[in-house]
Amino acid sequence: IQLIGALILGLFFSWVYYRTRSIGICILLHMFANGISLINEYFLSEMLINKWYLYGVFSIVFVFITIHFYRTVYNKTLSN
Repeated sequence: IQLIGALILGLFFSWVYYRTRSIGICILLHMFANGISLINEYFLSEMLINKWYLYGVFSIVFVFITIHFYRTVYNKTLSN
């Protein structure tokens, strides 16, 4: 059941590593993705909020964090 999501995240993390050459960013993004799953499963399962809205919000935050890390690494490589 997790195959599609894991495949998409794996491809995305591979692309992030290919572009940044930083495994640390991939580790942080993986931790963030696992944190989203943890929050969703254990803390938000009792709330009456539609989970698709939460996935949308977390996805947007995930994209912005990725862009921030990418720019940080890219700017460091340009200055060296």
